[in-house]
Amino acid sequence: MRFKFVLLFCACVCGVYGQTPGRLEFDAASVRPSSPADLRDSPVGCRGGPGTGDPGVFRCSHMTLGNLVGLAYHLDFTQLSAPDWLNDTQFAFDIEAKVLAGASKEQFALMFQNLLIDRFRLAVHRETRDTQQYDLVVGKDGPKFKAAAPAGSPPDPSALRRNGCPPVPNGQSLAVANGQYVLHIPDWSMDVLSTQVAYLLHTHVNDATGLTGKYDIAMCWTPENMQGAADSGPTLQQALQDQLGLRLESKKGPVEFIVVDSADKIPIAN
Repeated sequence: MRFKFVLLFCACVCGVYGQTPGRLEFDAASVRPSSPADLRDSPVGCRGGPGTGDPGVFRCSHMTLGNLVGLAYHLDFTQLSAPDWLNDTQFAFDIEAKVLAGASKEQFALMFQNLLIDRFRLAVHRETRDTQQYDLVVGKDGPKFKAAAPAGSPPDPSALRRNGCPPVPNGQSLAVANGQYVLHIPDWSMDVLSTQVAYLLHTHVNDATGLTGKYDIAMCWTPENMQGAADSGPTLQQALQDQLGLRLESKKGPVEFIVVDSADKIPIAN
């Protein structure tokens, strides 16, 4: 069994749109439903855009509208309140967009949001709710991972071996082996890690580590529904503490949600 992992950062381009004064839009964009047949062998996720090695082109493959809204509004998926179909893989989409030269990450986010508004007639509002959540913090003995290697360096499996984890197959970031989830991301920020932990725990997680770089993150754990067997590995929270030197502190506080009021299941044609 293997999983395709959705990573946050983040065909020919058609559907050219003129810029409305004061409104940020992509130079050009293509949005189309994904082909179900392609899902078996194609990566899931987004890449490119400002701050990446390909700032001028942004591409997404097999992303649900819920995934896209989460990325566009820079929130973890526990902060999205939306109809169930937005996270149904039957409604997955591919995007290719040409980004305005020199666009900042903030400008890119507005372009992305406007694309979803234009093509899916997306309507949202913001809402603050008090909810149980976690802070991701550094443990008393400090972090147990190294800074990311220079760009272009081959993946180093030594961190997985050090933590007693089996290797991840080439080209995969998350795999399942011997009943455990195995994760190896060689260049993750703590902000992205906290978002992924939130996704796995189905609750909000704040990055409170104070660590601002990118790091080689390698860990393995056993999901709660598989705990109890004689050879069970650590839980996710135990793995964070023992393998990464991080821990989760529970608290209750306000969290901003994006509430989807309406959206179309089929995007407006390119």
